[in-house]
Amino acid sequence: MKKLFYLCLALLLVITSCQDDDINKFDKSADERVAEAISGLKSKLTAPDNGWVLKYRPENASGSFHVLLKFNDDNTVNIKTDVGYREGKFHDQTITYRIDNALGLELIFESYSFFSFLFEQNGASFGAEFEFIYQGETSSDALAFRSKSDRANPTVLFFEEATANAEDLLGPALWENLNEFSTASRLVYEDKDLAVYLSFDTFRRTAHFNYISAKTTLSQGKVLDLTTGYILRGDSIVFDKPLETSFKTNTIKLKSILMEDFEESTLERCGTPEPSPIYSGATNANQAVTLERTLFNGAGASFQTNGEIFFGDIRNIFDENGDAVDATIAADLQGAIAMLIYNTNDLTAVGFFLENADGSNTIAVLEGTPTFTGNILSYDFASELTVFRNTNPDANLDNIQPYIDRLTQGGQTYIYPYNDTFYELYNPCSGWRFYFEIVQ
Repeated sequence: MKKLFYLCLALLLVITSCQDDDINKFDKSADERVAEAISGLKSKLTAPDNGWVLKYRPENASGSFHVLLKFNDDNTVNIKTDVGYREGKFHDQTITYRIDNALGLELIFESYSFFSFLFEQNGASFGAEFEFIYQGETSSDALAFRSKSDRANPTVLFFEEATANAEDLLGPALWENLNEFSTASRLVYEDKDLAVYLSFDTFRRTAHFNYISAKTTLSQGKVLDLTTGYILRGDSIVFDKPLETSFKTNTIKLKSILMEDFEESTLERCGTPEPSPIYSGATNANQAVTLERTLFNGAGASFQTNGEIFFGDIRNIFDENGDAVDATIAADLQGAIAMLIYNTNDLTAVGFFLENADGSNTIAVLEGTPTFTGNILSYDFASELTVFRNTNPDANLDNIQPYIDRLTQGGQTYIYPYNDTFYELYNPCSGWRFYFEIVQ
């Protein structure tokens, strides 16, 4: 009986002790615990003398941005990037931040910043974010966050302590210079008869390698199709995926390019030399190279096979000064809605879609035989327009020819993929740019 008494007493003491632990564990209110957690994260953020460095990739298909963050006790944070949009506003900016507790501890960049700018791009569909949920510390003492709004595939960010020279990771001058080479460029090897053709999307930080050939001729070249993200590291472009290919006796494994000297040269456009930059540097294999502008982009050849009818809204046509010409076209061609390019088995032609006051519409085109050479398009046109549907439109059809001429002048229309459904058509003789969408 005594044994049973002592056993019950021991059990009662254990239960009481557990209850006391639970009471001690929650001896602070919910608000106090939240305030303590917020204070703890703020202490972590403000602790490093040199702040944090972040390699930010907004979405899987994009490249990355180096971002330097220095958090202060007064709820301000200094953000440095090499992104030069808004006249360099995001190179060095101090904004406010706050830490909330909703879905967990949330770090919110309150003022308009680099993060806000990326977030609003492409109708806020780019995948960037300015609110992040704290996930904890990694084994290497980095602070881990995930994007708040990306529910299906959230971006994970790692804040790593910055060194005193972390600012050397940023490449503001390289960012600015690379914008001169975005649509079409080629990387020429100084000591080899070799040129690699590529284009840059400097906003998404991606590069597309599209062709490789000898320096002096495009004939007998080889089509490439590698799209890769990249990051700027000081004066270097570092590719996420290396270009690994061969051409004749050359084997290429291009991981990065150190860009050194940016100079002005010339590029022949429509028989006339024009100022054009060149950028000299060296590959990761220490091979001397020069990045040059070119009009050739092998990816433009897809225009021939990706669609049969292309629709070019007149609001997407620009003159040699970059000015929209839709008002001029509308004045010359009453009811003009869009330019059309037909590339079907039954019809190859260029012309306009017109709407008439009586509700009818007219398609007036100049038929011709197209010739595609890579991304270069030329036509052998008929002498007269072909008119479909309402053959007596409101517009003066004689005014169509000057616009077809601006598109095809000199037999040099260069085609560049703009995105999955749009192509840019550029004529160096007129200087005009036309943007066409695949409709069939």
